[in-house]
Amino acid sequence: MKNIILIFAMLFVHSVNLNPFAQDSKHEKWHYYINMKGEEALKVSAVRINSFSDGLAVVEKYFWDGGAKAYNNYGYIDEQGKLVIKHEYDKASDFKFGIASVRKRGEDFFTIIDKTGTPISTKKFPVDPLIHNGMIIWRENKSFGIMDTKGNVIVEVGKYVDFGGYDDYGLCCVGVEKDPNTWLYGFIDKNGREVIPCTFKQEGTSSFSDGLARMRMSNGKIGFIDTLGKIVIPGIYGTVEYHMEGNYSVAFGKNRTLWGIVDKNNKTVVPGKYDDLKLFRGGIALVELKGKWGYIRVNGSEFIPLVYDEIFFKIDKEGIAVCSKFSEPNKFDVYLADGTKISADSKRPISCSKEENWIVFKDMNTGKNGVMNYNGEIILAPSRYCHIGSFSSGLAMMRLCD
Repeated sequence: MKNIILIFAMLFVHSVNLNPFAQDSKHEKWHYYINMKGEEALKVSAVRINSFSDGLAVVEKYFWDGGAKAYNNYGYIDEQGKLVIKHEYDKASDFKFGIASVRKRGEDFFTIIDKTGTPISTKKFPVDPLIHNGMIIWRENKSFGIMDTKGNVIVEVGKYVDFGGYDDYGLCCVGVEKDPNTWLYGFIDKNGREVIPCTFKQEGTSSFSDGLARMRMSNGKIGFIDTLGKIVIPGIYGTVEYHMEGNYSVAFGKNRTLWGIVDKNNKTVVPGKYDDLKLFRGGIALVELKGKWGYIRVNGSEFIPLVYDEIFFKIDKEGIAVCSKFSEPNKFDVYLADGTKISADSKRPISCSKEENWIVFKDMNTGKNGVMNYNGEIILAPSRYCHIGSFSSGLAMMRLCD
């Protein structure tokens, strides 16, 4: 009898200390996170895992009630693999600014939770809200609302019919409906205060860059305003797409299809001859001419030759430009922000971080993933991983090759 009691006691202790990530070999697989040295630092049994974001990662687990009911639910783990938010959601976003958007299984609305899994407000969102630059923007019927990360409603639903995102100046372009055929645009701050009245008649939202925002003026042409709403450059352009560091990409020609660059004094710096042109910081621009892509300097000289059919990743954001030609599908050229060329050959970059000096790449010959730095030096050879995600918190999700 004592032995039976002891056995039951041991089973009870075991049951209450079950690892929530004990592997279900039939429906789940082992997933791993590696550190910057390429070492396997964390092991998780799951249907699917995400990269870490804001210190937490979404993990999808399989559940079965022992009968006919089975489903997958999402929860969150920390960087040590500890389950910090239970698997009770059928929809779950990555954490940003300390919050995430989730939907519990069986419910038809989304909520915003903090890192303890506690809703930040009682608001029920009919559609998945956008978390952007520390603010929550959601659509409801034909209007929008805004909330901060503490759950305070900044803009009530019904006031604005169009929203851009918050820019680096903490301003958001919004539109009001003057009549069924006319929307007028202005800007609000993160307190919901309309700092620039909605008086500009244009198509779509704008944003501030280098202290200026493009807006359509009363004469129907594009000009620029400052963050106080003062018109700095009057409406003199038919179409303006990008402005950066005192230069503007402008459409020339009768049909406004030839792109060039003018400066803030309206002097033509680069004549209108390109099919597309996007200005970036550092005095460079991504351009397209007759289906070929490359980069030029704002003085018109060539920075990266216009010989590529595809350029993915951008120098202004990721610190590299990855270029390829249709005639050489498994060959890639990587350019750094200073113009240095790294011949990646068959190594196709798939994610990168200039802050941490790493580029995750796929070896097109073997299908395996590896890691190199921004000098082109191999940190982790493509030997046993068929997927490596983005590094965050010093960890990257990966999958072993079958």
